[in-house]
Amino acid sequence: MYKTKQIVTLSILILVSVSFSSIFVNGQSETQVDINSNSMNTAPTFITSDILANITDDSVFGLNATVKVNRSVFFGYYGIVSINDSIEFNLYGNDSVVYFNYTIANINANNLTYCGFKIANYSIDMLQYRNATRNYVYEKGLNYTTFRVPFLSNYSSISGNNTFFINAYLEFAYPFEYTIESGEQVLHYKELLYPLINNVPIINGSTTVKKQSGEAQEGIGEKFLDDDDHVITPQEYMVSNASSGILKWENFTREAFNYSQTIDDDLIMNIWTISISGTPSEAQQVSSATVLFKSVESKRKFEINPYGTVKITETHYIQYLGPDHPEGQPITLFKSYKLNSFQLTLEPNATVKSLTDQLGHLNVKFQLDNGIYSPGTYNLADSGLYPGYKVLTVHPRYPLKHGEIIDCTIVYTVPLEQFMLKEKDSNRYSIKLSPLSIYNWTVDKLTLDVVLPRGAVYKQSNYSTGDPYQDLQISYSKQFKLWKLGFDRILTYSGTNLSPADNKLFYIDITYIRANVFISYILIVILLSAVVGLASLFNWFSKKVRKIEGFEVEKEFIPVDEIRLFVKLYEEVLGIKDRIRQTKEKVAKKKMTVKEGKQLINDLSIRLRQTEEKLKDAKTNLAKHGGKYKHAVQEIEISERKLLEERRNQRTLQQEYKKKKTLTKEAYRRLFRERQKNIEKLTNEINGRLVNLRLLIED
Repeated sequence: MYKTKQIVTLSILILVSVSFSSIFVNGQSETQVDINSNSMNTAPTFITSDILANITDDSVFGLNATVKVNRSVFFGYYGIVSINDSIEFNLYGNDSVVYFNYTIANINANNLTYCGFKIANYSIDMLQYRNATRNYVYEKGLNYTTFRVPFLSNYSSISGNNTFFINAYLEFAYPFEYTIESGEQVLHYKELLYPLINNVPIINGSTTVKKQSGEAQEGIGEKFLDDDDHVITPQEYMVSNASSGILKWENFTREAFNYSQTIDDDLIMNIWTISISGTPSEAQQVSSATVLFKSVESKRKFEINPYGTVKITETHYIQYLGPDHPEGQPITLFKSYKLNSFQLTLEPNATVKSLTDQLGHLNVKFQLDNGIYSPGTYNLADSGLYPGYKVLTVHPRYPLKHGEIIDCTIVYTVPLEQFMLKEKDSNRYSIKLSPLSIYNWTVDKLTLDVVLPRGAVYKQSNYSTGDPYQDLQISYSKQFKLWKLGFDRILTYSGTNLSPADNKLFYIDITYIRANVFISYILIVILLSAVVGLASLFNWFSKKVRKIEGFEVEKEFIPVDEIRLFVKLYEEVLGIKDRIRQTKEKVAKKKMTVKEGKQLINDLSIRLRQTEEKLKDAKTNLAKHGGKYKHAVQEIEISERKLLEERRNQRTLQQEYKKKKTLTKEAYRRLFRERQKNIEKLTNEINGRLVNLRLLIED
């Protein structure tokens, strides 16, 4: 007991010394910028009533100007549709204007997640050197949504005989109606053929619609539908139809838009695509069929080690948004109406340390045999879409159906040079990050924690997205970490409704002096040495004053009765379940009559329910003792749930093979052996934990 008091005293002294040393070291650093509850950019306001009056004023209809438009529509891999409008705006005569009004119909306005505008004069080639303006405002009306965008950032007017080039880029999340026809997913997309420029006629226009996969090949992919039940419109102006894999309209015109017109007065695109599902090539690295899903919430944490690596931990809650699984379809085949896999894009030279879901670790081995992929696996490979990056393809243990959500956590490391940039001859650094490892799909809620290295001082952040209505909020906190002997300084960035185009690089500027870290550790070592010396001196004086006769040994309390009852009842439950399975097998093999088997199973089931009620109380009583006893009960329950799931999967597999004939004999045997091996493994785990409890009683 006396030795225990010495240990407690020493621990308290160490904690006090570390706390004071951390405070001392932090006090020597530069002044930290106050960033709590700030945003990285200032978003504009919505259109006020007086501005809206100017937009809709009938007196300005018929502006002395014309536009030429080229619209490009692209169907992305995961249900994101992008519209890229290239507009040539020609102003004539003596008119002068400050703004142009870009309008879309409210067909898919509720699905709009990103909108950005670039403007250049003299040449369309200058657009590539322009940043998206953050000065526009918008108003959503009953039928239309109008964006009021200044030609010049200083709001100066432009006069006649002038040409401006405008690029409008919009992203829409899942703007489809979807159905299942003949066992395949059919998507219906509807939108205006062209943008609407208030008061200005379109004198020449073209529109192109592409999908991500080109033409479907080998029975896999996505293609346009064009038949009696799925008629692509408009038919006029069309120069390329569904058979070519690209839809195109040319040489259309439109009179100046005003709000007295209706959507039905315009040319409306109606487009259908069908996802032909099968087994994709290249191990599903790039899926060629549209899969509708999103991340409900994503959490990322960057822990920066100034000596070489960055540890990244991220958790994603993923929801499938596609149509319901059709009745009568086998569950083992790859189909576009199920989420069979999803992808994350990782930085160059990334190394995955672990990937887990609700049930544990996923296997790194990836297989594709006889058209059946291995569930519960992941594969890290070079990205085909983003050269130099890595793509992590994750296959959930079970395909997600409509509305289902899974979560997965990935831990990986990346070399520090991928993120840290140093100013020449300075102690200033920039940390460059992408908010998401998710490309081409949306995130409802994002939380990003950046743990700064010891000795770093935050200065500012810069995040430049073209959409002024999308912003990241910043907060700052400190967390004491005993094993680090100091505080973690954490920058937290949060945002909502992030679109693929919002995943832009942002920069965190810090000052960092490595000498601060070394000085802090030297001070800690000195203080710890002083504490150890004081503790030794205290111990020496204590021995002189008090004669130590011995040490009181505290014996561990072992709840013998609770363990004995728990093991006895659990083994009895296992025995009854085994007898029920044996009886069912005897009846199936006709070694016992159905009547006798039914009666015996009924008696055993009654006895099983009674015993399970007693076992439930025994579990509760044993878990009350906490520690390893509570942990043992929890581990047995987890293994029991996994065992039940494996038995259910084995029965489903047998039914698929015997009744629906969807598997080859070789594939069935391989899958059956894997299930049986998992069942035996889990059974051994349960028996092993029961043996360990029984040994405690014997000891």
